[in-house]
Amino acid sequence: MVNDVFSFQVKWAWLSMDLGCYMEDAVAKVDRCKNRLQHWSKVSFGNITKSLNDKRIAMKKVETKALRGNSYESVFILENEVTELLANEEKLWQQHSKAHWITSGDKNTTSFHRKALQGF
Repeated sequence: MVNDVFSFQVKWAWLSMDLGCYMEDAVAKVDRCKNRLQHWSKVSFGNITKSLNDKRIAMKKVETKALRGNSYESVFILENEVTELLANEEKLWQQHSKAHWITSGDKNTTSFHRKALQGF
């Protein structure tokens, strides 16, 4: 489901734009794609950290009510929602880590290659 929506956003952003110059077209399409995906991300996922905090606060309230005799069903529902948000947060941090590594690279690469060429 998410991949289908993601694919649609990318395809829509890359619809033909004819500005007259291939480079201008490419830059405009990348910019349009970026804007569409940022908007899609905010709408689809929102602020995961804020959502997690809100769900945890709500869960404390519901747990207190459940201890006083109310149903535990809402506790289980909130636990599932928190678990899903935690999984999404983990994916987010993995993506941040990967993006950071791609932009920064491995800082030891030069040193490693120098050692490898010397034969350790």
